[in-house]
Amino acid sequence: MRFSLIILISILVASNYTDAQSYYHRYNILDSHELFISQGLGPTLSRTDYDLIGIGFNHQFSAEYFVKDFSGYHLGIRSFLNGLHITGFDNNKVPDEFVTSLFLVGFAPVISLQIDEFWYPYSSIGLAFNWFDPRQIDGLRMPNNRKNKYDKIAADIFINAGIKYRLSKDWLIYFDGSLMINSYDNLDDIDKYEFADFYGTIQFGISYAISFKSDDDADGIVNEWDKCPFTPLGVEVDEFGCPYDDDLDGVPNYLDECPDTPLGVFVDWYGCPVDSDKDGVPDYLDKCPNTPIKVEVDESGCPVDSDKDGVPDYIDLCPETEAGVEVDSTGCVKMESKNQFFQSDVIYFESGSADLDAESRSKLERLSHYMLNYSGILWYIEGHKDNIEKNIFDEEISLTRVKKILDFLILQGVPLEILKVEDRGSRFAIADNNSITGRAKNRRVVIFSVK
Repeated sequence: MRFSLIILISILVASNYTDAQSYYHRYNILDSHELFISQGLGPTLSRTDYDLIGIGFNHQFSAEYFVKDFSGYHLGIRSFLNGLHITGFDNNKVPDEFVTSLFLVGFAPVISLQIDEFWYPYSSIGLAFNWFDPRQIDGLRMPNNRKNKYDKIAADIFINAGIKYRLSKDWLIYFDGSLMINSYDNLDDIDKYEFADFYGTIQFGISYAISFKSDDDADGIVNEWDKCPFTPLGVEVDEFGCPYDDDLDGVPNYLDECPDTPLGVFVDWYGCPVDSDKDGVPDYLDKCPNTPIKVEVDESGCPVDSDKDGVPDYIDLCPETEAGVEVDSTGCVKMESKNQFFQSDVIYFESGSADLDAESRSKLERLSHYMLNYSGILWYIEGHKDNIEKNIFDEEISLTRVKKILDFLILQGVPLEILKVEDRGSRFAIADNNSITGRAKNRRVVIFSVK
């Protein structure tokens, strides 16, 4: 029996140690409305009219029910059944040795102190009723026992103290000691009344906890202590019954799509840093938090400014301005700072084609805004081709390209009177017409203004 109990306790310690580490902060084991069923065993020490201190054995079943909590203290009721033996030996007595069996039923209030999440010392003082049967070592009843000279049913006052240690949320081990104080002197079958026989027990045992409190969301924290009583099933919670929020942003881990947000950063419903202008750079890193929607930004959240002229690309009508050139609010060179001849832009074409691609249309849209800002300036549109291109409908393809651009600018609202067109054909090549690359550079329309 002893060996089996030791094996059981060893298995419980090994299998539940990790469980205790993960649950210790969530379960207040010694709590109101919880029942503990315990079993323990150990030695019994006795002092009787026989000279030597007797050493016997005891085996106890007990139940404790805690009904009230105070600050760090827990008050309950304890009951127990204990079977034990006390012994004695004295060469000067006949018989010289005895063994008394006792069976006790006891009741007492119990109080426990919560030191931390693992250790719980406790104590109790109560009353135990016992039946005892003194016998010789050969099993025969002691002489006075045979003659029924005393009542073998009596009451004891007992004092008990011990400590519990939690292995998991359900299992505990305990160690305690009890002292039995009685007013009779017949445990050794001798009634001298020099002093009453007394004995004590030492026990090591295990306890199983049963809670009678409700836990509606099944998170391991009873309703009474649960500050988040509607946690979804399966979500890991802290000691208060609330889902963990590792980055402390107010959005629990199981909903947090950005679980490593820096402390103090304002987040949205998904736990991600707020990005007010929707540019992909969160506000706490965004140096330009009011960027218009869909505008391309850099890593600091500011609109891209490719030519570094101080005018962001999305409003820059001349996004390829040379470094160091003074520009106006549109990102183009200020008219007063230009030379007499100013080339504004060049549009290139595929061989034999006058079609405007998407890039060309974008350039012309920006240029039209610029022209409208300086409507008093005369603008020239010069068409060029390479030396092998054929005409379209008997018209120089270079002129056809100029007309396409002229029509596009007029559709943008540019006044016809500030536009002048010229067809240069292939007479003003800027690259070698004998190479593919050179001819590609010569198929162009140049747009410029004259002061």
